Amino acid sequence: MKKIFFRAFFLLVLELLFVNPTFPAKENNPWKLLIQQMQERLDSGSLGQDLRITFNNFPYEVFTEEELMSYTVRADGKVVVQKDDEVRVLRISPAEFIWIFKFLTKYNLEELPSNEPVLNDSASFSIILRAGNFKKGIRLYKRNNIKDREVIWQYLFRLGQTFFEGAGLRDKNDPVLAVCKGIVKEEEIDTDSDGTIDWLRLWVGFYSFKSGDTVIDFLGRRQNIFISQGNSEKEFFINTYLLKLDRFKLRDLLDLKIDSIEGDPAGPYKMDMGFDSPRYDRDNYRTRPNCVLKNKGKWEFNINLNQAVIIEIKKGKSADRQDLWWFHAVEISPKKLKLEGREDLLLRLNDEAAVLGFSGCMSSFLRLCDLSLGSALLEIGWRLPDRDLLQKRIGLFKELIARDSQGQTRHDYQASLKVLQDCDRELEASLELEIDITYCIPPAMDVK
Repeated sequence: MKKIFFRAFFLLVLELLFVNPTFPAKENNPWKLLIQQMQERLDSGSLGQDLRITFNNFPYEVFTEEELMSYTVRADGKVVVQKDDEVRVLRISPAEFIWIFKFLTKYNLEELPSNEPVLNDSASFSIILRAGNFKKGIRLYKRNNIKDREVIWQYLFRLGQTFFEGAGLRDKNDPVLAVCKGIVKEEEIDTDSDGTIDWLRLWVGFYSFKSGDTVIDFLGRRQNIFISQGNSEKEFFINTYLLKLDRFKLRDLLDLKIDSIEGDPAGPYKMDMGFDSPRYDRDNYRTRPNCVLKNKGKWEFNINLNQAVIIEIKKGKSADRQDLWWFHAVEISPKKLKLEGREDLLLRLNDEAAVLGFSGCMSSFLRLCDLSLGSALLEIGWRLPDRDLLQKRIGLFKELIARDSQGQTRHDYQASLKVLQDCDRELEASLELEIDITYCIPPAMDVK
């Protein structure tokens, strides 16, 4: 499915009714009143025949054709879908209609704002509810989404994809990604009983309209996971030290990404898992990485198959002078190691080291040293210029500048001298170099 580029939204016609005078005077939120009425009907076991819900999706900037979506589900089982100027009708069972509302009411549907301020630089979606003569519509901006309303959007959008399939407006071979419900429960693990929480065991909830293999990229590891139709949970682990790091720099690691095996036309779906919330600012989380390597030099560490590591490369005390890398060992063979992560690397025995980053005239590197069954030995460290040679060159350029009192040559000498002197100052401060290694996915013996 090709991407379609739009500079502005194509706005569908919305039927929005604000305050209905027949609502009780003490209730000034008709949206919440409608949800309460819907909940009462669910509790009684019947939604009646006059209830309907309309969903409109408004993407932003670059999007696929199907992301501009509109459909209405009615209590009589009719589903009306619209694509461009084509409208089609299909039917669902009354049980499916009830299930839709049961799912939505689990995620604080009544707390959605009825009048959210406009955000012109954000995708958005609208939900319109009608019960008898009463109706109310709200428009929400995705940039403001937190967990529950993001789940609501995912569910309604994926549901719409299944409706478009049923109406013949979408290829049945195109993927319908699972709905990620976020972290549904967690367990704290203190591996050495010292009062410090070393790991969190997380259960992430999913709801899938179709069963099948799904690509999940989360906490440094990308893997294929089978997700069954309906509700399911998958288990993950996080080293609590990661929650002490700069979470903005780790955003791509901490967000959960879902994709199909073949690749979704709209690209992987990404969900914020809420690690920025105050509940994860805990004093009893671990405060040190697994390995701390200080000053210049080189060191060795192991990584096992399917294990992931975070590498912090630090220079000085400022957090601004920190670079973060993460790798997941996806393949270990007799002569090579394949790593996936912030950047994918293929390391071979006896090859040159891979450069992780430059800091002035210094660089950090990663090299494959040895391989064994299911494990690899890596060398990491710093490459620094020879300071004695550097100072000799500084002296040489000073002499050249003294001899050449004017002209372009003198200017070039001065520029070269400045580069060498900056490098010399960096080498003088090389005692502030540090490389920290943290394992994201624990070895089996660490989890009890």
